Amino acid sequence: MDASQLYRMLVFATVVEQGSFTRAADKLGVSRSMVSQHLKKLETRLDNRLLERTTRKVCLTEAGRRFYQYCAELLQLAEQAQQAGLPASADLQGSLKICVPNALGQSHILPRLGEFCRQYPKLRINLQLEDMRLNLEEHHIDLAVYTGQARGANSAQTDAQWQHLKLVDYQEILVASPEYIAGHGRPVHPDNLEQHSWICAGHHLMPRPLVLSNSDNQEFRIRVTPHQVCNQTVGMLQMVMQGLGIAPIAESLVRGELAAGRLERLLPDYHLQAGGIFLTHRFEEGMPPKVRAFAEFLSQKVYS
Repeated sequence: MDASQLYRMLVFATVVEQGSFTRAADKLGVSRSMVSQHLKKLETRLDNRLLERTTRKVCLTEAGRRFYQYCAELLQLAEQAQQAGLPASADLQGSLKICVPNALGQSHILPRLGEFCRQYPKLRINLQLEDMRLNLEEHHIDLAVYTGQARGANSAQTDAQWQHLKLVDYQEILVASPEYIAGHGRPVHPDNLEQHSWICAGHHLMPRPLVLSNSDNQEFRIRVTPHQVCNQTVGMLQMVMQGLGIAPIAESLVRGELAAGRLERLLPDYHLQAGGIFLTHRFEEGMPPKVRAFAEFLSQKVYS
């Protein structure tokens, strides 16, 4: 394989990463017509169509989707080689796409993000506040933070350590406003919960299971039907504050409201399933320095 073919593969991967010929041209520092020529030559060489072009976007064909998997690895290696040649970590540059749940982003990461940006001024940050767990490869996300249970956590002292690293414990508790409790009563046992109005996370109003346990390791399994749902924790919290019902919300997000008396914890002797806040990235091998820098920032500064 000659060098020109390798370059065309990099051009193709950049078009997919950037989502358009124009942005890819800007990224590569060449003209849009040059990008188009390289793609045409690549498709001719492969005797296969890789992209479907419209006036608004480019889409991968089935053959293009298979071919992109290998080209993306090539692009990743090229970027890692470039980063490895930089004289110091402070000179890290390029773009870094991060996906974080909305509430965690606002309460934990955004207040400290300026510190990271001043440490690495040449890095361009693309921060997405998104409560849905997106496919990292499909959305070209370098690093994501999520809550819940670990997905394949690894404690080995290698780059795999960061693949699903637990940053901190995450405990949801049941909360309601004093106004709601005054009007609907305070539940004293899990059996009372089904009678109450519920505010739940998600996109549908279907019933869902809830599991609580006490200090004697007794489990209580109930099904609750939400009266309101919201796809973001911040929205759920606003609904609870207005007295619309009971909701399970992370303890770290409501400490201020609990201390001020604006919310009250219900059934404090019973616990929902414990989880954690985890970070994950999309690089199976050779974690890029810019991604490692942000992972270390989260681990050592935000959640230390």
